[in-house]
Amino acid sequence: MKNFIHRNTLLLAIIGLVIVSCANRSYPPGGPVDNTPPVLLEAQPPQGSLLFKGNTIQLHFNEYLQFNNIQTEFLCSPPLENRPEIKLSGKTVKVIFREELKPDLTYRLYFGNAIVDNNERNVFRNFSYVFSTGNALDSMLIEGRVYNAFSLKPELGAIVALYTKNEDSIVAKEKPYYVSRTDSSGFFSIPYLQNQAYKIFVLRDLNSNLKYDLATEEIAFAQKQVLPWLKHSFDSDSTAYKPESLFLFLPESEEIQRLVSSSFVQDNHLLIISKYPLVSPKIAILPPHQNLSFVSEFSSKADSLHIWIKDSNLIDTIFFTLSDAGSKLSDTTLKIVRDQSKKGKVSIMSSNFSSKHAYFKPLELTFTNPLQKADSLHAVQIIYENDTLYPAISIIDTIRRKARINYSLKEGAEYKIIIFGNRFTDIYGQTNDTLQFTAKVDTPEDYGDMFFSFGSKEEECQYIIQLLDERENILSEFIVNKENKLSFEHLNPGNYRIKIIEDKNNNGKWDSGDYWLKKAPETVRFFPKPITIRANWILEENFQWETVE
Repeated sequence: MKNFIHRNTLLLAIIGLVIVSCANRSYPPGGPVDNTPPVLLEAQPPQGSLLFKGNTIQLHFNEYLQFNNIQTEFLCSPPLENRPEIKLSGKTVKVIFREELKPDLTYRLYFGNAIVDNNERNVFRNFSYVFSTGNALDSMLIEGRVYNAFSLKPELGAIVALYTKNEDSIVAKEKPYYVSRTDSSGFFSIPYLQNQAYKIFVLRDLNSNLKYDLATEEIAFAQKQVLPWLKHSFDSDSTAYKPESLFLFLPESEEIQRLVSSSFVQDNHLLIISKYPLVSPKIAILPPHQNLSFVSEFSSKADSLHIWIKDSNLIDTIFFTLSDAGSKLSDTTLKIVRDQSKKGKVSIMSSNFSSKHAYFKPLELTFTNPLQKADSLHAVQIIYENDTLYPAISIIDTIRRKARINYSLKEGAEYKIIIFGNRFTDIYGQTNDTLQFTAKVDTPEDYGDMFFSFGSKEEECQYIIQLLDERENILSEFIVNKENKLSFEHLNPGNYRIKIIEDKNNNGKWDSGDYWLKKAPETVRFFPKPITIRANWILEENFQWETVE
């Protein structure tokens, strides 16, 4: 009896071990990390097969797999009416077609980066399986790169579509004949094409129907049909041919001004944010509060509007309309529950004081709310070496939110600055606290300058030239004609870029395109090399528009 129990216990332990081993396919802890992607051992039928007659393809790999975003990554070219069923079982991927394939045609199943191993998720990158229902594989190729039309950054994951019909509306009515997807460098490759001309488009396909049918979908297009070229290698990643560049843009028709948000950031401070920069906004407060007095201010980027209601009475709901450049933007109802306990000191929201203060910039203050009054003669104390000074201040903007200290700074000097309390009173009767700062003034030798000569043979259009920092913030902007020499002064040491926009309609901004009008976006180029500024150094650069592609 004991022997029987012992044998059954041992048998159960072995069964349990087998079950655990089968359920958990991960490697034991420790040892080197596996960085090797899966390897395709066998395809049934083989890669590049001819006269395909079946409805199933099997791909056998050397290790257990899982799918990574297979619904998005997988493409069949030419597209099928019914998406194939894709199954994964252990080390095998199975593709089952749910319709009869067309005769004498080369098919390409593009898996992208959807196949990864089960443990470390190493990717079997850019995998394609190709076969033909005829007696030969089509051998032509189209490759290229896709960039954002404004930033010129490569576009990842955009659909590249080829059509055999030379019809303008084909991109909205029918699925493409061949498709591919761009990688992280914007590169695409569509091999195994028939030898004929194609209409080529790039789509940001938001509804995944392979058609250009939403106003919010980005598009790129070639102005004329593209001819493929002969492919000499079976390697689908060949880059032996210079790619055709395409530039993806959001159509102008979608650039409709509208409100993004509107809210009270404080009791009487309303912030309105628009989708695009405002030109000349006007706000009208509607009944029953149409007689409220207020002041307003643009943000530096002009896409937000700050409004301060002068009335100190708290209102639960306010109705207003906003128009810009004579066009009504929106009717908006804003409901807010106010916290009546919010009373406090006015804070200096920001100043341009710093431990390294630019010698060419005056000392300035910016307040949270517009000021009602300011003690212009007794608000500020400056201590320099053994001197104590009390400079006057001046209000420098129309809504009385910015003040300048009237004092000439000395290069290389260090100052202690005190802003006395209760010297500034805002429109709600709140006053400021005492604040202290230290500012050390730099010298001209701490900066570099650059002279930039620009030339173009174009007589009819102007150009927008922007100096960008490493984060692509616009530091300076000039609008020029065909010949100009620009000066960029007081630049901090570091790396910069210069962006040039061909402003064909001379409206002072970059304009997108419109496919239906056959209008391409305005051309953008960058100065072809990085610009490095050094302290106490002058740099000179030249750029001729026609010589840079």
